[in-house]
Amino acid sequence: MTVHFHIHYFTQPGQEIALCGNTLPTGDGNLLTAPAMYHIGEGHWELDLEHEPCEDLIYQYLVREGDRILRREWGRPRHLSLPPDATTVRVSDFWQPEPENALMASSAFSDSLLTVPDAGQALSYEGGHLIINVFAPQVRPSMRVGVSGDTNLLGHWDPRHAVSMLPGEYPEWRVSLDTATLPPVFHYKFVLIDRSTGQVVAWEWGEPRVIHLHSNLPHVLQVETGLTCHYQEVPWRGAGLAIPVFSLRSERSWGCGDFGDLLRLVDWVADTDQQIIQLLPINDTTSKGTWEDSYPYNAVSVHALHPMYLAPADLPPLKDTALQDGFTAEGQRLNTLSDLDYEAAWRLKSAYIEALFEQEKETNGLLFSDEYLAFAREHQDWLDPYAAYAYLRDSQSSPDPSTWGPYKQGSTGLVTELCDTRQPWHNTIQRHRFTQYLLHKQLKQVRDYAHTKGVVLKGDIPIGVHRHSVEAWYQPELFNPSVQVGAPPDSFSPTGQNWGFPSYNWARMAQDDYDWWKRRFTHMALYMDAFRIDHILGFFRIWEIPEHAVRGLLGQFNPAMPYSPQELEAMGCPDANELTVARFNLKTLNTLFGHNISRAMAFVKKDKPGLYVLKTAFNTQQRIKAHLCKHPADVDLQEGLFSLCEEVLFLHDANQPDRLHPRINGMNSHRFSELTSDQQAVYRHLHDAFFYHRHNDFWKEQALTKLTPLVQASRMLACGEDLGMIPECVPEVMNRLHILSLEIQRMPKRMGVRFENLNAIPYLSVCTTSTHDLAPLRAWWSEDPEATAHYYRQMLWKPGVTPTECTPEIAREILAQHLASPAMWVILPWQDWMAVDALLRNPNPGTERINQPSNPRHYWRYRMHLTLETLMESEPLKVTIRELIRRSGRS
Repeated sequence: MTVHFHIHYFTQPGQEIALCGNTLPTGDGNLLTAPAMYHIGEGHWELDLEHEPCEDLIYQYLVREGDRILRREWGRPRHLSLPPDATTVRVSDFWQPEPENALMASSAFSDSLLTVPDAGQALSYEGGHLIINVFAPQVRPSMRVGVSGDTNLLGHWDPRHAVSMLPGEYPEWRVSLDTATLPPVFHYKFVLIDRSTGQVVAWEWGEPRVIHLHSNLPHVLQVETGLTCHYQEVPWRGAGLAIPVFSLRSERSWGCGDFGDLLRLVDWVADTDQQIIQLLPINDTTSKGTWEDSYPYNAVSVHALHPMYLAPADLPPLKDTALQDGFTAEGQRLNTLSDLDYEAAWRLKSAYIEALFEQEKETNGLLFSDEYLAFAREHQDWLDPYAAYAYLRDSQSSPDPSTWGPYKQGSTGLVTELCDTRQPWHNTIQRHRFTQYLLHKQLKQVRDYAHTKGVVLKGDIPIGVHRHSVEAWYQPELFNPSVQVGAPPDSFSPTGQNWGFPSYNWARMAQDDYDWWKRRFTHMALYMDAFRIDHILGFFRIWEIPEHAVRGLLGQFNPAMPYSPQELEAMGCPDANELTVARFNLKTLNTLFGHNISRAMAFVKKDKPGLYVLKTAFNTQQRIKAHLCKHPADVDLQEGLFSLCEEVLFLHDANQPDRLHPRINGMNSHRFSELTSDQQAVYRHLHDAFFYHRHNDFWKEQALTKLTPLVQASRMLACGEDLGMIPECVPEVMNRLHILSLEIQRMPKRMGVRFENLNAIPYLSVCTTSTHDLAPLRAWWSEDPEATAHYYRQMLWKPGVTPTECTPEIAREILAQHLASPAMWVILPWQDWMAVDALLRNPNPGTERINQPSNPRHYWRYRMHLTLETLMESEPLKVTIRELIRRSGRS
């Protein structure tokens, strides 16, 4: 049969349009050998190809210039079935650019939120018919697309007789019309039809469309495809909650929330008209086996799930009933505790997993199933390195690979050796694989079940990995362990944050187009339909802290463009190199140490006249920390000595020592106060120019280079945590890549504003009352009475005395204000949803905070004070939440 393709698209001279498909006539997937189309004038391109009937042709268009691919169509390839009864197929196409509402093509919408009940229906392709195929990405599940026109078949513009279309693969709608009943030329429009009433509720805007039939003969099939439905629709807005998995509590959990609890949470979320559940990272963080492993952002694997989240209640019971009863009793005991006892819960869950593994191994159970074996094969690229690493971590005296002797650096050969079935530790390797299989199966079940309820899961991708992670051990070339990743000073910590992660070797990662990151994203897409990029600013520039530092003030951005000596001299600072040495006078010592100055003097020595420096044995923060840890704790002394290390105004660049970075917030140092007023003005100018203006274009290109392939690696909805010291280029990059920003009313991004105007935040955003790093609503209300009073008067427009607590009525008003914002998503902490109910909210709001960012050794142990079963039975609360959401138009 002959297949005739036509597309209208303008190119530049020397460029051509090619059609690349899955068949030999269309290039068999090779973009460079795909057949070129013929330009017949005025942007019209045509191509005739001979194909065998009954083939399924999958194809797309691209623009070529010589052997260069300049651009390709956006979205999935097109699909065309070639019928056996046709000798000619005429295809009229439209180029598919990236639409303004590209977010609606994410899996969050296509696989759950906008999935129509009868999606994926087969359409018959046969000769003598016209196929109309249209993209309609914002059609709600309660609607269907139809077509109305000026012919008998299409109802003569009478909406009562509009022809319903069939939903194909989201967001396509299709209809097949008998060409024998159609005139040679006719006009039509797409309409929206209410499924429950059958009534047309909306017509697409614009002039009627026109179709010219080339033939109505029975052997000719005509296809009109690549169309987009143009109708005015209120932008999609949804609501949901945020809670860590470990914080969940049900009557069946064992002292720690698990994936079984997450399954039950889906029911409550759907029952309250919410559509999304945002989680903290769920990857394995096991390093020491102590409570310090509770930090969810310190993953030892970016693929492996945390065994703590395995739900025993949803697994086969142990055949040893006494052993099973013992595990269950201890789990119930831990479940009565108000907070997570991480170490006890980890010991219990680990012992249970080991017992279950031994049972399944001996009984030829799950361990020998086809499903498990397929999982092990499909995920071998990360599963075997993880299993080998986990075996070494648990069998060696330290979790630090540098102490593992011949195993200190991973490799493909070493992993193969460690995973050999003949090794005496092979059962341990198998147990780690088996555990990941069970976790994978349970979490996939949650995702699939959530889809049936119109709910999506949102994951969290941390910016860093554990310094001793499997990735740092197995792929050390991708990391830079000589520095520590953190954050510059912000509202969370005036001295910055030191997270301790190794930094990245971005140049090496770029060599394979950031494959490590892309595999990380595609793996998450197995379970999640949306994700939050933790500290997205790190993709613009990352804050690297030298190994010798403890706090974050001595860090520097990488990449950056440090000042050359010539630049600094031209800017009026010729002695900058002198200001890289931490010197201080007696006045500074008295200010920092007061009556403790005598103890501090033991750590310093005289330098230049009237100035002191730290003694060599104590001239870094790490040396000070190591020395003081041997003596009774003196926090004030340690913090003061740390501050002395920071009495510099410039830092040498880590890669170009002759170039200098201003020390961030150097104006707050004692060293700055000793400068003359002219010197202070010069320093203030070059500091602000460096941090707020010098790098905008540079960091913009850095972010686009890294983030573009990552957000395109999966179909998940992308969100970014863009809080802190935000470069001017960040909003532009996030908008270009359709990454939703994070908006918090009490953390405004505009200078000089105390609280953000929620009516002015962008649509492409996630709006929330709080995050895991902030106090929830009720605790915040009592933290700062002056701020609360300002908020009460200026944001809630309330007269009189500010209440001392956030009452349910105030909480409802605050939540309603957030829900009314234009943000695509309002995702509120579970604690803040509970604040609206006087009977069910936590009696002690001070216990609801999840993290204290200023404390790098915080114990992450918050758990819900109610069970999920109690929530499901609490109808008044569900009614309140449903009403808040429905009134905001987010249901």
